Amino acid sequence: MCGACPVGTGLIFLSDTIAPFTYTSEYSKITSVEAYQKWKEERKQSPKPMQPSEPVGFFEMGSATTITCDIDIKRASFYIMVK
Repeated sequence: MCGACPVGTGLIFLSDTIAPFTYTSEYSKITSVEAYQKWKEERKQSPKPMQPSEPVGFFEMGSATTITCDIDIKRASFYIMVK
């Protein structure tokens, strides 16, 4: 697997263009389901529309070799980034 690296937990981002992915570093502190849920609840209080640079899901691999992730904010997108 050229360029592959193991990922245990992370965020999921969706966008129609690649540019918003460069603005995702502020979410790097979200490293657990609890932290993501807290961010999601706080975000729901904001009247601003969701931005493509904001996460739409979180995953935890644990010891599993495959997982299915729920996307909390569904929108049609061309690109997906797992971070």
